[in-house]
Amino acid sequence: MIFTTWAPEGLPTETVMALYRVRWPVELVIKRLKSILNIDHLRARKNSALADLSLNGKLLSAWVIEKRLRRRCGDDGNRRDQPRQVTPWRPLKLVQRELTSAISGVRQWDLRRWTEALKVIQERPRRRLLQTVPERVRQLIAHCQAQGLSNI
Repeated sequence: MIFTTWAPEGLPTETVMALYRVRWPVELVIKRLKSILNIDHLRARKNSALADLSLNGKLLSAWVIEKRLRRRCGDDGNRRDQPRQVTPWRPLKLVQRELTSAISGVRQWDLRRWTEALKVIQERPRRRLLQTVPERVRQLIAHCQAQGLSNI
């Protein structure tokens, strides 16, 4: 059961349900932060200044990786209004390794082969379609953007 304050006239129940199911990518982002960057493991005492610094450092690292990933792959990897071409895990891991190598001074990444690497790690065919944002919600977003309400 899903509770919402949205009026039933604004969005049909089916649309609200579809939108609720799309929340899964948010949970996947949190899972990536935990598994790739170990954001849930801090080497500091709880509520200490060091824990705060460590967490902010990891969040900054995640932001840099995401920014670099978008430069390499574009914004299509995080969109939910169309099926994705590649799961974000594989390129994210590649970018993390690239940045770690750059920070440590080890130059072992060949940037000329990035496009070829993305082709190799593309999404495999699936039996079921990936969940995307419902068409009615896409229309509402487009309407809001056209009205200059893009910060909603």
